[in-house]
Amino acid sequence: MTVPIYVFECERCHEQVQEFRHASEVKRSAPACECGGRMQRSFQAEFGGARQRPAGWPIYSEALAVHPEQIDDAERVAAERGVPTKFVRRDCPEHDLYAGQAIITNRQHQREFCQKVMRNNIHNKDDTWSGRP
Repeated sequence: MTVPIYVFECERCHEQVQEFRHASEVKRSAPACECGGRMQRSFQAEFGGARQRPAGWPIYSEALAVHPEQIDDAERVAAERGVPTKFVRRDCPEHDLYAGQAIITNRQHQREFCQKVMRNNIHNKDDTWSGRP
């Protein structure tokens, strides 16, 4: 079962946050923004709005992130499954980048990554990455 990714954007600072949510959870309240601004669902970011504004890509996804110690394994597994994907290697708080965030280059890349890589992977509570064939 595929769980869709929803994108929320802050009205004040325009920060975008991605979350996996089941269809039954769509109406759950939006996440809180650190600046205190109100976040709303961004349909433009979810449904290809980046095609009209290429500056919207790449997306640094926390929803598809891995633990920093798992970056090499995650990149290897993604490449083996035909979806080469890079991950942020070290924290850069001034640009809101954190180690382990997946770097998603476009909507098709995001879709393929979720279908081919995430669907068969288990993230255990002890933060181990285990890719199933």
